[in-house]
Amino acid sequence: MSFEWQVKELDELCSLITDGSHRSPKSTEFGKPMASVKDMTNFGIDYESSRKISEEEYENLKRSGCCPNKGDVLIAKDGSVLETVCVHNDERDVCLLSSIAIFRTNKDLDPYFLKYFFETPSTKHIAKSGYMTGSVIPRIVLKDFKTFPVKFPKIEKQKEISNFLRNIDEKIALNKKTNETLEDIAKALFKSWFIDFDPVRAKVEGCSNGLPDEISNLFPDSFEDSDIGKIPKGWEVKKLGEIIELAYGKPLKESERIKGAFAVFGSNGKVGTHEDYLVKGPGIIVGRKGNPGIVKWSDDNFFPIDTTFYVKPKSEISEMTFLFFVLLNQKLSNLSADSAVPGLNRNIAYMNQQVIPSPDVISLFEEQVRKLFLRKKISDSESSLLQNLRDSLLPKIISGELRIPDAEKMMEEIS
Repeated sequence: MSFEWQVKELDELCSLITDGSHRSPKSTEFGKPMASVKDMTNFGIDYESSRKISEEEYENLKRSGCCPNKGDVLIAKDGSVLETVCVHNDERDVCLLSSIAIFRTNKDLDPYFLKYFFETPSTKHIAKSGYMTGSVIPRIVLKDFKTFPVKFPKIEKQKEISNFLRNIDEKIALNKKTNETLEDIAKALFKSWFIDFDPVRAKVEGCSNGLPDEISNLFPDSFEDSDIGKIPKGWEVKKLGEIIELAYGKPLKESERIKGAFAVFGSNGKVGTHEDYLVKGPGIIVGRKGNPGIVKWSDDNFFPIDTTFYVKPKSEISEMTFLFFVLLNQKLSNLSADSAVPGLNRNIAYMNQQVIPSPDVISLFEEQVRKLFLRKKISDSESSLLQNLRDSLLPKIISGELRIPDAEKMMEEIS
């Protein structure tokens, strides 16, 4: 190495090492956000999912040091230890619960360098094997973790390393945001056509629906009565169980998975890969146990494990993207049964009703959304490539084994 690296304990490199509040105030409808580990992402706190507490409670917790400053490094301290690490880079107020630990670095340590140091496989392995306690809910013992050794170069080199890795992360984040926008467009189209019936209402009111004639002509120009109220004339109301089957996934323990080309889906999304698949894509996965009713999409062949259902069309409606948005609209997570382990009872889900348009309109929706999903698939493929490269480079860069100019050449080769 052409530059000097040092080793110091975390306590020497941080002016503050603490965790969030061990007291959980009562939730309020409005107020300040309070986040737990479930509200963390690798890019920061998810303010939408975090619950609210009163202004008074927030001020009390702020005085006790449970609120991060901008630039603090946050880690998942309890549960999935170190699986989520971020730099708090937001000006908004937030308090943290004790499942999140806070690290405030001094001038010798770049916070992003520390984030990436925490994310390396060797750091996770050492932390989990020597600094954890608890069998039911594993957690890092902070008073011991303060002695964790950190190997680091001078601050200028740290920032060079951080900037390189952040550029990759930002590209992945941009792709994720783009995909969310594409899906939002498709959701808005589904809502307009099949929930609000905007093209039909415009015809009834004698207004333009803004659609080309060849598309507008496919929609009815009047409503009729149904079991669920007024629906477009000629359309039908069917129970979910009439149009799909929620088939059970198969057991596949993590220890039995052989890393491969096919995504493995759990109840909250992708949980790994395997060399074989169970279901041909494109397909739909629905959370059964743990995260019941969560609906996910797979473009390619996939393996749904036994905490999930996967969707099999039962009727003449075989357009999977249409069925995907039908299920998103059904809000199946509200049907959770079993209080101890939340679960989705498919027989109850089958009773939900859905307005089914004419085959021509379904095909038209499929055609419109397929274009959006193709763009989303291309974006996902790029992100997957970047993520794999990042994961392979990260430990080598953070250890000093690989220099940034060499890593940049590797990036250029895949660009």
